[in-house]
Amino acid sequence: MINSIDKAIFLDRDGVLNKLINVNGELTSPKIFSDFKIYHDELIKFKKLKSKYLLILITNQPDISRKKMKKNELDKMHKELSKHIDLDEILVCMHDNNDDCTCRKPKPGMLLDAKSRLKINFNKSYLIGDSWRDISAGKKVGVETILINRDAKNINNVLPDYCFDSLDSMFQSNIIK
Repeated sequence: MINSIDKAIFLDRDGVLNKLINVNGELTSPKIFSDFKIYHDELIKFKKLKSKYLLILITNQPDISRKKMKKNELDKMHKELSKHIDLDEILVCMHDNNDDCTCRKPKPGMLLDAKSRLKINFNKSYLIGDSWRDISAGKKVGVETILINRDAKNINNVLPDYCFDSLDSMFQSNIIK
């Protein structure tokens, strides 16, 4: 079956779709399934966009290669997430910074892979993330970028096209139609 939708919403995971956890005063990605808490009420709003956009998860998960997280825990998290948001693709970079891969954000490899396979028009697409790495990857390919800045983080002078404190406030703005 040929995909008739040529635009996408690329979604970062941690800090956007699920809550970060506090470890010794630092907010970080969950490493075990029992710490994985989804923003349920906010995710339901993506249903209205499903007929117009492909929903593609793009997430860096270096804790796999760092041996701080097991792949089966990641799989459980994505299975749970898929119960709450109808994702068309889940793209994961498990590399660490030193691996110098093309898929680890801020490099745009995951976005370029999706574009190539799914025939996505970046000019009609969005990237929603919570870090400078996400926004930078989106800027490199020309999608509109939306920062979900729940924790008022410094994003290293990378300026998103839009900035909101939650997915709820983003949906209220009606920038994605």
